[in-house]
Amino acid sequence: ATLSDLQATTSSEALLAGKAPTFRLLVWAVDAHGEAVPSVTYVVSEYFVVATKRVKHAIKSDIPSVTDHVSKLLHIGKATVEKLQDLRSAAVEEGFD
Repeated sequence: ATLSDLQATTSSEALLAGKAPTFRLLVWAVDAHGEAVPSVTYVVSEYFVVATKRVKHAIKSDIPSVTDHVSKLLHIGKATVEKLQDLRSAAVEEGFD
């Protein structure tokens, strides 16, 4: 079996808004003619999340590494990152390292 033709028509970005993911897979056996095999029961997966590039890169570590970008720290959003980048530029201009 192959999943190469599998497509998600929506994403789990709603998970970030506190909504439960709604994705599950349904799998059943088919014969050479594409007909369902009646003696084989179908299987339904557990719920799972489809991560878009945006969501995948927005994940923050519970325990950050010293090499992680500041944006990967908990409670540090885009606005704070921009402010910190401005502080860095101002420090460079003033000759602070």
